[in-house]
Amino acid sequence: MNFEGINANDRDEEKYDGFKGKKHLIDTSVGKVFVLELGESQGPTCLLIHGWSKSAGLKQWKFMFEPLIKEGYRVFAIDMPGFGHSQSAIRLFSARSDDNLLKDGPVDVIEQILNKLNIDKFNIFGFSWGGGVAISLAIKFKSRILKIALLMPSYTEQKDELKQINVSTLILWIKEDQIHPYKLGRLLASRIKLCTLIERSIGTLTISSEDNNRKINSFSIPVFTKFLNEN
Repeated sequence: MNFEGINANDRDEEKYDGFKGKKHLIDTSVGKVFVLELGESQGPTCLLIHGWSKSAGLKQWKFMFEPLIKEGYRVFAIDMPGFGHSQSAIRLFSARSDDNLLKDGPVDVIEQILNKLNIDKFNIFGFSWGGGVAISLAIKFKSRILKIALLMPSYTEQKDELKQINVSTLILWIKEDQIHPYKLGRLLASRIKLCTLIERSIGTLTISSEDNNRKINSFSIPVFTKFLNEN
């Protein structure tokens, strides 16, 4: 796709990988950032933040698009700068969670996106690096976060800041994952007040990432959906 010269909100609804939605290209302090909007315009908002891997991008959350849309949610999935369709040749951010709140860092950029899209209160989803960014967002914008849903988040606490999070939080962890040690999930859950940790063994991971993703998705979808719909 070529979005050269396209400003935010210039595109009407069209198909994105089989999903009907709006494509936004948001001007930020670090360049243009691609955001996909799906679902009910009046529904509760869910913001989805992807991980750090070589092939990362908003497509990492594609498995949650349909379940969230069916439940009446308004979904915003972001390709962070340097990933997916966002126009940056390099990755501008550090993978370290202690850099999340720097000027022009991931939280700063997401705040610019939220403000330009007039998003006030929202649920936030984060995977791996994106989970750490979601945690940092929840610490900075306590009054704007409804719920936090995390899949194996990568985050290192600095100064007891996790105690500041005061909304319902769910952490899902796959025990067989070699990149995300499940002891980190237990540590994070013990530090966040209203946090539920669900650990799951999905059996031997195979060389096929597609097969592994199917296993993870089949576990994650009903758990995340139930969590969002709980009072």
